[in-house]
Amino acid sequence: MATMLRDIAHDEDPTRPVMAAMNFAKPDMPFAAVWDVIGLNYQGEGIRDTPEFAGTKAIHTTPQYDAFHKKFRGNSS
Repeated sequence: MATMLRDIAHDEDPTRPVMAAMNFAKPDMPFAAVWDVIGLNYQGEGIRDTPEFAGTKAIHTTPQYDAFHKKFRGNSS
């Protein structure tokens, strides 16, 4: 679905990058690789990765900026 939507946007205007924002994001997710630009909602700084959330059932995500930058640095379509 993501590829189809990206292709529609590129068909309409091939000069502009297509972006998607992700609320739950890991660099190895196929969804992330589809887009020209990725927006990371919350994961960049991490989610509940501080000591006060240790042992809770809440979603825990370590900061992801570095992981995304390492995987996608220099990629372009």
